[in-house]
Amino acid sequence: MLLRFVLVAGFCTLAACGASDEVSEAPAVGDNSQPASAVMDSDAGRVQTAKAPDKGNPQEPPPVTVELYNEGLYQNEQGVRMLDVIAGQLAFIDVTLMDREGIPVSDQGLKIHSSRSSAFIGAERLTDDAGVMQFAVRPVQQGEDVISVSWNGVKQQILLNVIADEALQWQGVDAAEGVVTWETLLGSRVTYLDDAVRIDFTEEVQALDGQEVSVIGFIMPLESMDKQQHFLLVSTPPSCFFHLPGGPVGAIEVFAEKGLEFGWGPVRLKGRFKLYAPDEYGAVYRLHDAKQEALGS
Repeated sequence: MLLRFVLVAGFCTLAACGASDEVSEAPAVGDNSQPASAVMDSDAGRVQTAKAPDKGNPQEPPPVTVELYNEGLYQNEQGVRMLDVIAGQLAFIDVTLMDREGIPVSDQGLKIHSSRSSAFIGAERLTDDAGVMQFAVRPVQQGEDVISVSWNGVKQQILLNVIADEALQWQGVDAAEGVVTWETLLGSRVTYLDDAVRIDFTEEVQALDGQEVSVIGFIMPLESMDKQQHFLLVSTPPSCFFHLPGGPVGAIEVFAEKGLEFGWGPVRLKGRFKLYAPDEYGAVYRLHDAKQEALGS
């Protein structure tokens, strides 16, 4: 049975996001990649790169374009296409393959490479009927990392500006006494199979099932209400409402009868903790009968 739960209109399910925690390293781009020229599309953050025309026929249009997209993509003062990413967190990138007539190129694999050995999730997938393939990168080292995506000599690159998580003010908010930390919860692993989802919980997490626990996190609303009765508690401040920070094990589905007002700061909740079961629908982690506590309690 697929792991999924419905978000509000315009959101995606966990399964549709493909936010698997199964990490695989994509093959590196070969040295024989042909030169490429890049132009910025009219849509902010969207870049397309075309294979250089054959020298014998400079008017020949490129056979295919590789288009990369992330909502946070921008150009710095030097015109370099960049994306700010927090070390250890996931950044999702969409790749689209189109031929010279603008027709999607489906069922194609891509070569994805990191200059600093960042881990990839979903890099082994093929383009779908719309010519789109999505993958996620998880940088592990502060500094700059060049992510290259290529197909048959057509290559595009994005420069990641990897920010150290220690520099962020919200880091360590769950270190309070008596709180289940996200470091503990993120130890579980989710594997997407053909017709099911396998979740490997650590022994420490299994011991929490059915227990009353306290957790600290950030609210990702699921309702258009002043007070949220059904929402997600996530491990880091949500910056993209189409993907869960930390993947499926970086979020807790919360049920709070009295409701909580949405805010950008951290909140501390106490409730009955439940783990996902194969015969159920919902998130990996759930917190029932949740009530807000003082952060310093």
